[in-house]
Amino acid sequence: MVNTSDKNSKQKSAPISLVRKYRRAESGLTSAIILIAFVIVASSIAFVVLNLGSDFISSTRDTGNRAQEQSSSALEIVGSIVGLDVYNNSAQAAGQNQQIDMLLIKVQLSATASGAIDLGSNAITVEFQTSSISQILTYNASLNDAYATLVTNGLSPNVYQYGLREIRGDGNLVLAEGEQFEFVLLFSGSELDVSTQFSVDIIPSIGNELTLTRTTPTIIDEVNDL
Repeated sequence: MVNTSDKNSKQKSAPISLVRKYRRAESGLTSAIILIAFVIVASSIAFVVLNLGSDFISSTRDTGNRAQEQSSSALEIVGSIVGLDVYNNSAQAAGQNQQIDMLLIKVQLSATASGAIDLGSNAITVEFQTSSISQILTYNASLNDAYATLVTNGLSPNVYQYGLREIRGDGNLVLAEGEQFEFVLLFSGSELDVSTQFSVDIIPSIGNELTLTRTTPTIIDEVNDL
C-alpha cells in the first residue's frame, strides 16, 4: 500500500527547491554584475592614473633636459689659446713690450649643446678678469676679419673689445654643428703682463658659460701659446 502522505510531501518540496535554486542563481548573477562593474571602474581609474603618470614623467624629462642644457657648457675650446703682443717691435709701442694685448680663442659646439648657438652681440657676453680688474668686453665688428691692422693703426687707451672671426661656417654669427669661430679679445691696457693669471668667461644665452683660466708666460713673445 502506497503512503499518500509521503507522496504529497515530495510533490510540495519540489517547487520550493526550484525557488531556492532560482534565488541562488539570481544572487550569483547579481554578484557577477557587481564584480564586472567594479572591474570596469577600476580599469578606468587605472587608465587615468597611468595617463597622469605618463604626463608627469614626460614633463619631468623635459624639465631635466632643460636643466641639463643650462648646467652644461654649450661651447668648447678648439686647439690652443693664443696670446699676441701686437705692439712687439713696433716703433709706436715703446715701453709696451712684454704685454699680451690680444687673445685668440677658437670655439665650436660642445657635445652637450642642444642646437645652434647665437654668437651675436645681443646674445652673448664676454667678460675678462684678473686679480685687479673685471671688464665686460664690447663687441667690435671691425675685429672680425682685420685684427692684424691693429699692429699699424695702434690702440686707444683702456679699450676692452672683442670680435669674431669665422673659421668654418655659412656667413652668419650663428654657431652650428661642424662650424668654428674664433673670438678675438683686445686689451689696450697693461693687465696681461708677464706671469699674470687671468680668466675669460664666454656666456651664451643657452647653456653654462665657457670659463677659461690661464697664466701668461715669464717671457712674452709676439705669439704665445697659452
